[in-house]
Amino acid sequence: MHKYPCHLLGLLLSFTLFIFLLYLPSGNVGHASARLNALPEEERLPPVDGKSSGKAKGHNPPEVMIGHDLRESLVGRPGGQTTPDHGVDVDEYMPFQSGNRLVVPPVAPGLSIEENYPRLDGAIAVLPLYAAAAQAIYKGLDGRSIYNYVQCANTRDAYQNLVDGRVDIFFGAPPSAGQLAYAREKGVELKITPLGREAFVFFTNHKNPVRNITLDQIRAIYTRRITNWKELGGADERILAFQRPEGSGSQTAMLGMVMKDEKMAASLQEEFHLGMGAIINGVAVYRNRENAIGYSFRWFATVLHASPQISLLAINGVEPNVKNIRGGAYPLTGDIAAVTARPLSPESKKLLKWLQGPKGQALLEQVGYVGLGK
Repeated sequence: MHKYPCHLLGLLLSFTLFIFLLYLPSGNVGHASARLNALPEEERLPPVDGKSSGKAKGHNPPEVMIGHDLRESLVGRPGGQTTPDHGVDVDEYMPFQSGNRLVVPPVAPGLSIEENYPRLDGAIAVLPLYAAAAQAIYKGLDGRSIYNYVQCANTRDAYQNLVDGRVDIFFGAPPSAGQLAYAREKGVELKITPLGREAFVFFTNHKNPVRNITLDQIRAIYTRRITNWKELGGADERILAFQRPEGSGSQTAMLGMVMKDEKMAASLQEEFHLGMGAIINGVAVYRNRENAIGYSFRWFATVLHASPQISLLAINGVEPNVKNIRGGAYPLTGDIAAVTARPLSPESKKLLKWLQGPKGQALLEQVGYVGLGK
């Protein structure tokens, strides 16, 4: 007697569930896709399959794998596109953006590229250089179309973009052993072109009394043979030795310039930081204590992501200043490099030649790096 009403009740519940699922909100991803698709055709980034809808002259690159969400930045993100690990608003250093912080050469660059724009990518620490060069030299682009040719990934992603053919020139530290191995695996030979000089630096909280450290002591810290600041003339505090991930520019410098044949101790979870901005913030304010040490590059730590709460350490008694970098006295001085993976277009060759020439070197010094000349 009750089977028929129960059957009707089941149908009613099934229909209600169907209606609920039909009108379930699609979430932020769907809304973001709709906003992106609403962009005019010429303002959309190229899709993953490499077919471009862009209207700028020259080749149109496939979508680049980047450290921040570039697509989201094009459809609008409040407050600009801040890389989550580096703490830098990338839009402030992108060409043709209103009110950006890029330097402007005091004289005309003497080079103009109006088509076949070289596709540039690199480390956040060198973005202000290659972006300023593009702003001065690339003609016929605007604040949206420039994103097809000037990107800013992290070092790991940018090297992969280079090897995989998604960009033409990488700017940053020379490649790590892993990045060289990846290039060989893909049958690609990386060519390194020095552009300038930069210091690899170590820093502590500004309240830490230790102001000088030797390379041997750094190696001892990162192999846990030295674990307390009192062994270095500081307070009786455990040393918290921050590290960066494998393949980042600063980790490549750490392994190649400092550790060399010695293996770093495995980092504790609290000692590991993905981005250079994060490692600086960690040393500056970690739990309101003064026991941390970290590493980065001078220009990033003192200009791009400067903090009054850190102090750069002298290494073997030598300060990491411009004079000591230029003269070679600072022991951890390395190259700012442009790295390429394939035969270059005429435009890419002209850009690299310009960057190594007098006007390019003047721009590099104007930004705040150290040029190749003595």
